[in-house]
Amino acid sequence: MPLSNMNDQAHQGETLGHVDIAGRLTVKVDYADGYIKDLQITSSRPQGLTGLFIGKSPQTVCQLHPLLFSLCRNAQLIAGLSAFESLQAVTVPQPALIARNVLVYLETAQELCLRLSSDWLDDLQVIDLAQLMTTIKQAYGALSWCLGLHTSSQPVVEAGFDYEPILRVLDQVLQPLSQFCTHYLLNQRTSGPIPQLVSHLNQTFAPIKLGHPASPLQLSAESLIERLQGADSRTFCAQPNLYVEGQWQPVETSVWTRNCNLSLVKQGRALGAHPLTLRVLAVINELESIPDKIRRVIREQNHLLITQLAPGLIKVQAARGDLVHRVELSHDVATKVKQYQIIAPTEWNFHPQGSLVSMLKGVIVPKERLMLLLEKMILAIDPCVAYDIQIEE
Repeated sequence: MPLSNMNDQAHQGETLGHVDIAGRLTVKVDYADGYIKDLQITSSRPQGLTGLFIGKSPQTVCQLHPLLFSLCRNAQLIAGLSAFESLQAVTVPQPALIARNVLVYLETAQELCLRLSSDWLDDLQVIDLAQLMTTIKQAYGALSWCLGLHTSSQPVVEAGFDYEPILRVLDQVLQPLSQFCTHYLLNQRTSGPIPQLVSHLNQTFAPIKLGHPASPLQLSAESLIERLQGADSRTFCAQPNLYVEGQWQPVETSVWTRNCNLSLVKQGRALGAHPLTLRVLAVINELESIPDKIRRVIREQNHLLITQLAPGLIKVQAARGDLVHRVELSHDVATKVKQYQIIAPTEWNFHPQGSLVSMLKGVIVPKERLMLLLEKMILAIDPCVAYDIQIEE
């Protein structure tokens, strides 16, 4: 008998007319004899969406970005701006570059705090979301000047912005996470929502042995361009894989891959934490580090999140992983978009043979914990769209 579960929380798809722009994931699970025999991941995310950009000017495309993308909206817009600017050999003024990086960091803090609070901490008042969201909204308004398309003749820049009030709020809001990171190893039995969450996850899933995740994404501009220019480029954008260790393999780019070898996760691993718990620790590690990374961006232009891989090819380290934009322009009469391609983190991370499948296929799990395990694993990898779980027995 099939069992199903649907999750729309915080990831409702936007609609354009009657078309679901965001789409959704469907995870079908074949379960029998006490173990997961197989998983199938399908996506209804529309892959032809960037066709709306063809024949339009860069300015028009940049105006469309905020209308089409609900989550990680700043990362999407900044990737598009940077792709156009790199093609036109425009040097973005340093204050604007810093402001763009800060906006992506703030967006990451927002997305990960929402996920941690609603899906892992059951909306307990560990993080002051109201204060965080108010501050981030104000920052978005104050830094909107950096989100204009720069040209050689029309620089858009506003220098001298004071980031310290924003950072003070981040420090205050994320203080419970910072305290946990500082004392986790020495005070495993400390009471409080976060230690209780860690303990509960370890106890709940301790008997369940997971498989290995996909390899971390390591982008090569040359191989990426080759795939994006190939005859199967549309398939590649929908289900991207890379040549790893002599064969084509899915890869993962996520909060996990960014933090799996950093301090808090290493502590958890040394203490024997369950792999699912380690992924939650990776989220906490990431959030705790954001204020310091923003300070280093401002002072040293270090920890920059926007990378030009080639003219017209941009990678932005967004909340859920690496976001790739590639654009080609036509200059026949006027500058118009000839081709536009996007690979979002969800396409890497929820590949049909990716980490979710490699970690769960063949896993022995009691029936009463099957749905919980599936839900928590999906949330740990973290899609940017809603999802359905269908269990066939």
